[in-house]
Amino acid sequence: MTDNKTMLNNLTREAHETAVEHGFYEEHHRLVYDLRIDGLHDMADIVERDFELAQIAKIASECGEAVAAIQHGIQHSGVCEDA
Repeated sequence: MTDNKTMLNNLTREAHETAVEHGFYEEHHRLVYDLRIDGLHDMADIVERDFELAQIAKIASECGEAVAAIQHGIQHSGVCEDA
């Protein structure tokens, strides 16, 4: 049986790989790169921060949906069956 830490690490890695495969970060990285090339380092830092905050908000939203699904006995697509 896989321990919870290993399971969480595996799910995190899989989610990140899926996001990269679908080009999730491409536009963001291109924008930050262009801002830094143009000497707009402060603006690039703001874009980086806002991107990170948006990702945290999305994670929190998904977690809330998963909790609600579990509470209502519904199998949420992101909930591990063996969890």
